[in-house]
Amino acid sequence: MKKYWLIIICLFTALSVSANQDNGRYVTQGQVIYEDPQEHDVMLVKVALGRSTHLEFPEEPDLVEPGNAHILATKILNLHNAVSIWPLVDKGQTNLTVYTRSRRYNFEILIVDPEDFDRVIDLDEEYIRDLPEGVKDISVSRLLKIGRNYNVLKKAGAINKHNVFRKGIFKQYSDDKVKVDLIEAFTHKNPQYLIFHMVIHSKDDKLLKLSESATNIYVKGQKLNLKYIIFDNHALRKGEETDGWLILKDTYVSMDNDFSLGLGIWREEHVLN
Repeated sequence: MKKYWLIIICLFTALSVSANQDNGRYVTQGQVIYEDPQEHDVMLVKVALGRSTHLEFPEEPDLVEPGNAHILATKILNLHNAVSIWPLVDKGQTNLTVYTRSRRYNFEILIVDPEDFDRVIDLDEEYIRDLPEGVKDISVSRLLKIGRNYNVLKKAGAINKHNVFRKGIFKQYSDDKVKVDLIEAFTHKNPQYLIFHMVIHSKDDKLLKLSESATNIYVKGQKLNLKYIIFDNHALRKGEETDGWLILKDTYVSMDNDFSLGLGIWREEHVLN
């Protein structure tokens, strides 16, 4: 009888450990913070040695000036309208100024322990709000941020559920050169945009060069008017993949349609079924 109780206790302990490990999948250190500082504000940002902190902006940063370049390193990430910063020492404090096309951002940088650092500071809160009266459009960078960070923004309560909708599509196109997974679409109601998210996988032994100008999407044979076409990476070798974004404006096309895809490869449309 004691043997059976021992087996039960061991099994319960193993299940408890497994559950705790699953619950510990997500680290608690490092925060994703949403802020909307004004030009006269100075915002405190906490960084840690061996960690990078990303500052995300509503437009591309033009100039980054640390007060002391001997203790703080910086890198502009143009594709994502962001600046990556990381300390070069384990203690210290300095300032940081970032200029974009339209304004200045002021930061005070404090080096802290890794458990207290800021992982991401998102300074582009405007795109989740209703547009001010008289404003008719939003930037492509804000549309991409909705697509790339939808789940995080929704969990944080930063998505207007009456204005932005997501639908899973899970349609696959493939031939001997490439495989494309059309995985989801987003509708932005005001102003009206439709955003398609796809993942392109290269199967070709030769270098595959993607082309925006030759890429198209169709409904029942009718070509839709794409406003933006963005590939995160234009050149793929065999086995590599990249994300692609097709953005339409004022088309009012239902996400329930059966879409066809023409992918631009080396400036020629490559029709996929």
